[in-house]
Amino acid sequence: MKFRLSLLLTTYLASAATFAATEVNLRNQTYDYLQRQPSKVKIKKIRSRIDFNQIEHVHIQQTFNDIPVWDATGVVHIPNTKQANAAAPKAIAMNGMIYEGLEKDLASTSHALAFSSSQKTKSMQFVQAVYGKKNNISNPKYKNEKTKSIIFVDDNKQAHYAYLTSFSYESVTAGVHRPTYIIDANNQHVYRSWDQVF
Repeated sequence: MKFRLSLLLTTYLASAATFAATEVNLRNQTYDYLQRQPSKVKIKKIRSRIDFNQIEHVHIQQTFNDIPVWDATGVVHIPNTKQANAAAPKAIAMNGMIYEGLEKDLASTSHALAFSSSQKTKSMQFVQAVYGKKNNISNPKYKNEKTKSIIFVDDNKQAHYAYLTSFSYESVTAGVHRPTYIIDANNQHVYRSWDQVF
């Protein structure tokens, strides 16, 4: 009986792991790895700068279906092409982290449904209610509401459609606050929250 239970648990854990996003450390990859992403995954250039050694540092962001993946960023360090030889792509260094396997986790949910205007409104109302209840605020006047669609990978390495939400709240006694939440776009589960006080 013990053996059967152990085998069942091992099988379950192995199957659960196959549907989990996998972290990829860009330091261990060659530059061409970025070009070999699935069709729904894009690596977008955010900005770049050239340092005093004429090395270009390109900041990148991973997206899935054009939605940014939270904390999936990196920097590509490109040597001066005038000084580089024919093996230049091998000389390119990278650091940061992106994910593989997002499509497996997100396949069962429609991003159009998750990011509908009604879900967006519902999510903002939910986090404001949570914040108000936690801080015993009656008749709050929230301002500067912002909701951004993201892909969030939780602590179990499971990818979710989510919202990055924030709003302002001013208290006479405590100053200006900027509560910020990462919340599941489908079921309003709160993954992360923090409050910036100004």
